[in-house]
Amino acid sequence: MKSKPWSNHLVGAIFAFVLSVCTVGNLVTGYDLEAASMVPFILWCACCALVCAFLFGFKYGEIALLCLTVLLAPVLWKDGVLWDELQSLCYTVSAHYHNIHGWPIIGEAITDGVDRPLMVLSFWTAVSVSWCLCRRKNIFIALPSVILPLVACLITTDKLPDEIYLYLLILGIAVMLMTDWSRRREPAQEARLTLR
Repeated sequence: MKSKPWSNHLVGAIFAFVLSVCTVGNLVTGYDLEAASMVPFILWCACCALVCAFLFGFKYGEIALLCLTVLLAPVLWKDGVLWDELQSLCYTVSAHYHNIHGWPIIGEAITDGVDRPLMVLSFWTAVSVSWCLCRRKNIFIALPSVILPLVACLITTDKLPDEIYLYLLILGIAVMLMTDWSRRREPAQEARLTLR
């Protein structure tokens, strides 16, 4: 294992947690999704962020995370529930745009719950944000997983997400963009700068 400042991994875990929770929170509150309470999502995002930040501290952390993902994928896919919930999520979002702009409806309302697709989205957000911050990569790699759900909530103005999720997500994106250059050039200083 290379000698790396673990403070950067702590910052990576914090940002991965906040941004993954806010990404899911924006979708749930912006579209009035029939998701479970936010408490399980918050715990899930905390676990994902901590595991990712820890694994990315090691040389082959990406391979370990990939193996862990392959082991956990059958649990999420069990009985095809993930596919049904994904279709229901697409239906709910596209029906909203159909009512506003007349766009076509995608998917169908098979089930009420959409927990598993949101878990996958929050996992991917935590992985991409943590990878960028812990491995000192360009932040533009992680931005699509954070910005696309946000943009999807803000295209129409009839219903906005809760302010706490919206403001924390925008603040997190802004801080990551402002510290991107210094994080990649001076990793020892980045943690202090980002936390300030």
